[in-house]
Amino acid sequence: MKYLVILILLSSCMKSKKEEKKQLVEERIKVEIATTKGDILVELYNETPLHRDNFLKLVKENFYDSLLFHRVIDNFIIQTGDPDSFDAQPGQQLGYGDLDYLVPSEIIDTIFHKRGSLSAAHDGNPDFYSSASQFVIVQEGPVPDSSFSKMENWINKNLDLYNFFHADSNSSLYNTVQKAYEEHDWELYGQLYDSVRNIRASEENLDLYQIPEEHKAYYRKYGGTPFNDRLFTVFGEVLTGMNVVDSIAKVETDKNDRPMQDVRIISMQVVN
Repeated sequence: MKYLVILILLSSCMKSKKEEKKQLVEERIKVEIATTKGDILVELYNETPLHRDNFLKLVKENFYDSLLFHRVIDNFIIQTGDPDSFDAQPGQQLGYGDLDYLVPSEIIDTIFHKRGSLSAAHDGNPDFYSSASQFVIVQEGPVPDSSFSKMENWINKNLDLYNFFHADSNSSLYNTVQKAYEEHDWELYGQLYDSVRNIRASEENLDLYQIPEEHKAYYRKYGGTPFNDRLFTVFGEVLTGMNVVDSIAKVETDKNDRPMQDVRIISMQVVN
């Protein structure tokens, strides 16, 4: 009997340590973004480890310190992470700067572009790979029911092109597109996409994506950008500081959506 009690206690102790370890593994890392408009606290998703780890690497290297929010559109998004914005001159067009690598996409059906999401930017490359450094915070408010059908149509057009280029039977075409992208031959790149769009527009696509009802319910009540679902990687969300995001989104901007008066990231730091 004594040994049985000891075994039960040991088993309970081991179980509790496993649960504690599991809890530690599942805990989301939080990062404080100090800006000239106030502080934003975000957490990073463990479900997107490539983006999480890349973001943390840049934060720990102080990469984001002093970068601008270079693209700001009220009731849509605020965007940052362009390394060229560090010492940009007034009126200089930004948004084309990046590091010398991309992050493979981690698009997950259950993670969507709700208001406050951290979403990785990308340049329209054929694999939906993310910018190494640029990201947006979704600021858009409630989405009306009448918009969902149009947004699903937009998503499906882009997914159809993606699936077409990545089909085994079209590997040669995909290689041509990829080469044009890598060589920055944007004229050829655009021509290839336009020709495929014209072909696909006349064909029926039966494999259609529909925004899940639970996502629609959130979008209706709180907001977000449903038309970016399945096309961009979401890797985190704002916990506190959406009032700061809103205040940044409302600043006056020029024709390129750059704030007329600079809004900067002062620093970022991991807080847990």
